Parts: sequence; structure tokens; C-alpha cells
Amino acid sequence: VQHPLRAPIISKKAPEKVDPHANSKYCNDSIVRSWFTSADEDGSGAIDFEEFKKSAIGKTLSDEEARTVFTSADMDKNGQIDYNEFVAALDEPKSPFAMAAAKAGLNKSNTDMSKGPSFPENQDGI
Repeated sequence: VQHPLRAPIISKKAPEKVDPHANSKYCNDSIVRSWFTSADEDGSGAIDFEEFKKSAIGKTLSDEEARTVFTSADMDKNGQIDYNEFVAALDEPKSPFAMAAAKAGLNKSNTDMSKGPSFPENQDGI
């Protein structure tokens, strides 16, 4: 029973550490959607390979690597990555797509997928 003159004690949990290279499981939907929309240059609702190559992820990869990463995210194999595929690929931390996104610096501080990394620790190519 709490004393009537005392305020309740509210425990404050330490904020969860957030990896700047974390995938979309640790980011809110609006950030992930902004990554997707900035890569979807024509606004079609899907990212084709040419758009992918121009994105922050694609710019960090050779043509062969880009094709492998793109294909890994194109789950229905229609030559495009729609938003659901984009999110699913980011949610699989060891997928080539998620690892390439982390390498490109896509994180909660960098919401524009057309630009490069925004964290100083990404300068070493991690």
C-alpha cells in the first residue's frame, strides 16, 4: 500500500542502445518508407535495377554485387523490389540486402537513400 502523500516511484529503464547500422526492425516505418521513396525515382511503387544502382545502396556496390543484392530482395522475381520486399529484405539481418544497406549507411539518421553514409564511423567502409 502506497502512502497517500508519496508520489509513485516510476522506474526508468535505460533507453535501448540502437545500432546505427540496424535494419528496419529497429527503425520506424516512416524512415524505411523514406528510404524506399527516395530510391523509387519514378514513383511507380517499386524499385527497378536501374533505380537501385543509383540509390545509396547500389552506389556502394560493383555491378555484379548490385545484381546479387537486388536479386536477393526481389522475392517474387519480377525484376522490381516493392515496398513489402524492401522491408522484408531489411528485416533479415544477414541478407545481402540488409548488409549492403548497413554498409551504405542507411540508418535512423540518414533518411535519404539517394545520399551516401551519414555516420563518421562508416568512412572505413563498414
